[in-house]
Amino acid sequence: MSYTHRKRAYHATCVQYDGWNTEQLLDLLNDEKIQAVPYGTEGIMIRFSEPEAGQKVIDTISVGWWVVIGENGAKKCYDDQTFKIKYEEVN
Repeated sequence: MSYTHRKRAYHATCVQYDGWNTEQLLDLLNDEKIQAVPYGTEGIMIRFSEPEAGQKVIDTISVGWWVVIGENGAKKCYDDQTFKIKYEEVN
């Protein structure tokens, strides 16, 4: 027997780094699996202790990047172009 399925909608909290909200992003990112620290004048360095598949152990984000916290608690970072491909704003 065959059924048609559609992928369930996935909701996430998303915050764009604007250079002024460093403290907000550090609070969002830092937990037992992630250490985030300011990097230079317009960046944040992120160290993942347990990186997911395809994720670097150390990464940096700069102004314009997005921090995404999924409904399952997973935290990911995307450049603006990739973010706009993957996510759309909902009201």
